[in-house]
Amino acid sequence: MDRIAEYKAKANAINKVLKKTHQKILSLKRLLQKRGNKPSLPEQKKLSILTRKYLDIEAARLKLQKDFHAEKCRRLSAYTAGQWKLKSLQQQASRPKRRLDGDDVEVDAQPSALKKRKLLSC
Repeated sequence: MDRIAEYKAKANAINKVLKKTHQKILSLKRLLQKRGNKPSLPEQKKLSILTRKYLDIEAARLKLQKDFHAEKCRRLSAYTAGQWKLKSLQQQASRPKRRLDGDDVEVDAQPSALKKRKLLSC
């Protein structure tokens, strides 16, 4: 499986757990507000455990997001470097070749003046 697809699958799983935990926290807080009195010790403990779990999951999600963006940037820079190299090679291939005497070599290229003199002097 592709690394980006793995990151997306993990992110979806984390988001589901995060949403469920958040819903549990909200429902417990609503219940405590309806009663109006101070929460009992077990309720406080449950709320603190849920909050801690939520924060741990959020930290894991942020780390995964950071890794995901690092992977995307790595791939993008590799792609751009490859594109730059390809473009450079295409430009080199499209440039006319040069002889040692400095003349361009093309399909119907005429010999240089120096070569003409050498040919005529024979």
